[in-house]
Amino acid sequence: MKYLKSYQIFEYAEDPILIISKLNKNKDARYSLNDKGLIDVEGNVRISSLNLTTLPVKFGKVNGYFKCDHNQLTSLEGCPTRVSESFSCNFNKITSLKGSPKLIGSYFNVGNNELTTLKGGPTEVGGFYDVSNNNLIELDGLPKRYVNFLNIDRNVNLPKSLINAVKIY
Repeated sequence: MKYLKSYQIFEYAEDPILIISKLNKNKDARYSLNDKGLIDVEGNVRISSLNLTTLPVKFGKVNGYFKCDHNQLTSLEGCPTRVSESFSCNFNKITSLKGSPKLIGSYFNVGNNELTTLKGGPTEVGGFYDVSNNNLIELDGLPKRYVNFLNIDRNVNLPKSLINAVKIY
């Protein structure tokens, strides 16, 4: 079955809308190609548990949630620029937040990855900000605005002085 999915991606490699419509587990989403050549989505994107090592297309705005968790991603290259609801890319192998959405309406979850810093991450998160169970050594790059909750648990390399200095809601 994994071979068949790989074949389908390759077969339609010229048409990014066809690629994402095949992979997205949410079949109600509507896609359009914007003037920058990025895929804008009306609806939710769920490309989880597909063993992806890279995102198959480059996204623009997603008016809904975006989930790419439980894959083998090492980078957020190609992620949406904005997500109106939640962004979840936990349980991957991500080493940098470069390429992550800049504005997220609800929660941002990149827990259980291999991050050492928050540099390059979103500038605004409207809800939870979860970077638990990574390899953080600093909190530089934390967005100026996040609401509700910051989860930095299980970052064993993070100095205790930093953990104590952060007000957790």
